Amino acid sequence: MKRLRAVTSISFGFECFAPREEDAEAVRDYLTSYGLTILTTEPNNLWVEAKGSVANAQKAFTVQLHNFRVDGKINGTNRVTLTKH
Repeated sequence: MKRLRAVTSISFGFECFAPREEDAEAVRDYLTSYGLTILTTEPNNLWVEAKGSVANAQKAFTVQLHNFRVDGKINGTNRVTLTKH
């Protein structure tokens, strides 16, 4: 049985486990196919930031976004589990 060796540094961990460039590209393609605009992708591909309308985000992630008032503050959240098409 193979054992994973301990990750000795954060950079080594990113090297071994960060998403590949083609994975990040697939995420960007998916988001833009729903009309979202890509703002940035982290160099290690762990984060893709996008913006767009609520309607497009709801379609992309199959969610309904709602605002709730809690202790006088408005908080936004989804009411269903996020899924991928």
